[in-house]
Amino acid sequence: MRKCETAIIPGDCVGIEIIGEGVKVVKTAKEMSIVFNTEYINLLWSFELYNNRTNDTRDGVKILADRLDILSEERRL
Repeated sequence: MRKCETAIIPGDCVGIEIIGEGVKVVKTAKEMSIVFNTEYINLLWSFELYNNRTNDTRDGVKILADRLDILSEERRL
C-alpha cells in the first residue's frame, strides 16, 4: 500500500487558489483509492492582510475556514 501526503501551508503566494488545487489532489487520491490523511491548521493568515497592510485577519481566517470541512479530517478510503 502506498502513502501519499500533501501539505498546503498558506503564506506568501499561497492563497485560496492553491488550496483549491490541494482539494483536487485529495479528490484524485480518493479516486485512486489511496490511503491518505488530511490535516488542516487554521492559521491567522490573510492575503488581504499582506495586500492592505492591516492587522485585521478576519478575511483570511474566513477564506481558509471555508475549506475546513474538506481539509481538516483524517480519512481512510
